[in-house]
Amino acid sequence: MEDCNGADHQATQMNGRIYTVDYIDDAGQIHLQGSGLAVIPNVDRFVKVDCATRFDKKMSEIYDMIEDYFRFNDDVESDDGFYITKNGEAHLTSQQEIRGEGEFYPIDSLIRHTFAGYAPDVDKIKQMVRKYFDEGKESISGR
Repeated sequence: MEDCNGADHQATQMNGRIYTVDYIDDAGQIHLQGSGLAVIPNVDRFVKVDCATRFDKKMSEIYDMIEDYFRFNDDVESDDGFYITKNGEAHLTSQQEIRGEGEFYPIDSLIRHTFAGYAPDVDKIKQMVRKYFDEGKESISGR
């Protein structure tokens, strides 16, 4: 979305995310569920996705959880990370709280350092999620 060179924080946060269309108003603005903003054609750039795959949704979910982690924590705790169950459910948790079958990925392995601070590392998140989803096909556990 057009974010006035970063001045509009809410619009900046929407960039790169997948949303569901709530409605289109009389002015042609596209209102998105849960966003609080409208996409304005010929001002904002957007891509229509007919059906986001489970892979895309999981990528977006994990990316958002990592961003929220940084929003609420000043630094990365060494034992924090994602616990992913065999059926692909991702939970942000401490390594000490893991129970059941799954795999733990430390959060510091899924981030990159930028001049502005920490940011989710999309390539590393993709590698992690691909173990459970193959570009929208069923998860490897047969779910």
